[in-house]
Amino acid sequence: MSKDTSVKLHNSLPGTPNFFRQLAPRPAIQAGKTGWLFQLWAPEADQVSVAGDFNRWDPAAAPMTQDGTGLWKAFLPQPEEGQLYKYVFHHADGTLQYYSDPWAVSTEPPPGTAARLFDLDRYAWQDENWLRFRRQAEAARRPQTLYHIQLSAWRRTGAGEALSCRELTAYLVPYLKKMGYTGAVIRSDNALFFAPPAALDSPDGWMYLIDQLHQAGLSAFLDWHPDRCPAAYNALLALNLPSDGDSPSDSLSLDWTDPEVRSLLIASATFWLDRYHLDGLRIDAADPVRYLRGSGARNFLGALQREITRLCPDAMLILNSPFPLPDFAGWQERSGLPLLDLFRGAGTAPCAELLSDGLLALSASQFQAPAPSFLDCFSGNDAERRAAARACYLAFLALPGRKLVSMGTELGQHIGWRSNVSLDWHLLERTAYQTHHAFFQAANALYLTESVLWSQAFQWYPVFCGQQNLLSFLRQATSGSAILCLCNPTATPFSCGTLSLPGIGTCQILLSSDEKRFGGANTCSILPCPVAPEQPGSQLQVYLPPRTCVLIRYIPARRPDPLGSPPPDSLRSR
Repeated sequence: MSKDTSVKLHNSLPGTPNFFRQLAPRPAIQAGKTGWLFQLWAPEADQVSVAGDFNRWDPAAAPMTQDGTGLWKAFLPQPEEGQLYKYVFHHADGTLQYYSDPWAVSTEPPPGTAARLFDLDRYAWQDENWLRFRRQAEAARRPQTLYHIQLSAWRRTGAGEALSCRELTAYLVPYLKKMGYTGAVIRSDNALFFAPPAALDSPDGWMYLIDQLHQAGLSAFLDWHPDRCPAAYNALLALNLPSDGDSPSDSLSLDWTDPEVRSLLIASATFWLDRYHLDGLRIDAADPVRYLRGSGARNFLGALQREITRLCPDAMLILNSPFPLPDFAGWQERSGLPLLDLFRGAGTAPCAELLSDGLLALSASQFQAPAPSFLDCFSGNDAERRAAARACYLAFLALPGRKLVSMGTELGQHIGWRSNVSLDWHLLERTAYQTHHAFFQAANALYLTESVLWSQAFQWYPVFCGQQNLLSFLRQATSGSAILCLCNPTATPFSCGTLSLPGIGTCQILLSSDEKRFGGANTCSILPCPVAPEQPGSQLQVYLPPRTCVLIRYIPARRPDPLGSPPPDSLRSR
């Protein structure tokens, strides 16, 4: 047990982030006795008590006292870690109301709603090397291909039962390393402020998962929901929040303009980053109404960033919002729909126009995310859809921005996430899906090794030809190295003999989505065209079969070949 941990406000007033983070029950020693200190901020309550496994849920056994600021306290020597409890409100008319603790760090699995006593300090972290690396290597200067995962639906037992976090770790960590992902964004539908979803594991199980990710050199982010909380907490929070419905299970729509709400949410965010060693949070606030209420979002996100910069300067925020916020200093997530539309023929504009108006507006500080049911975004038979998915993903990696990839994308899964059903791992029993899976592994590996694809410092060179159905651009780093992306998103072959490149140099195919090892026909052809000596630049004769993307290393002639040897004559341009 720790020493006396009675609440110390540290010159903080009730309602500040520091105050909110201290309210969870914790082990304590008072008058030589070991026990648990319970604290509840409920300024509008008449009388409060604690009921739980330790007192047979007797509402009169453990009354709490108030200090005049709305903070209720009780030190109880009987409780033991793991026992359940709730707070009981005693009203003047004699009625009782039982509430789960909104500040709890652990809860019982649903459908139960009680909080569980848990000591977060007893977990022994072993990720010091990762934290040291994270402080020294700025996240914005590292490749980021994050795997968006819902743990309960990623892999389950043969009987369909969910695996615990510790059990999942044995599968997930080596899988992410094998597939070339740099980390995971853990999806959470949990609306609690300080407790992880209890359906999978206790807090130390979640800590173990994050710890093991870090020890393997993988980052860990968490979906975080600052726009809602359970309606049952309204009386406890005393924030007078509007409910979205009448039942306790409905959510409250949190008002970001309220100072108390902002302090509560900042306390929650910094808690996750600090106590769970997370590398960042994905702020899941996609409600467009939220962004139409004046400056509330900007004020809240600005205050959140300032506090995180002060307490966790090496942590990152990813904002998933319907509208971009120009003054947001973290990463902003962008939809992959403009690229998908090229393959689906959703628009009439040619590739060159879409490239100039939309895709070129992407920056290296943004995230892009394809849909969870990626294969289902394309038309045609199974082979054609897999070909389109491979080509789209390779172009997706070549465009600027960090990458957020939904779980199941790499399997060729036809449907999206199902919360209580595993991914379709059985697809990998078929050769066609094995080759499809191998492509995603090779594409991710290429992305990690080619810094041009994730460097913040780069220049765009749109590469156009006479036809309009080719997505083509040259992405060049300040060092001079460049990668040419050629993508045919249509259902017809593409042939062009006038594709011009800036300057004279050599070309070397790095990866083609049409290779036989990935299920393609291997009919892609990139050949140099003769040009007059006085004519500047180089020209390529290009043939791309339908639904194909190819990434090519372009080496200007004035710079040495970084590979130490020239490419074959068939791939050399003048």
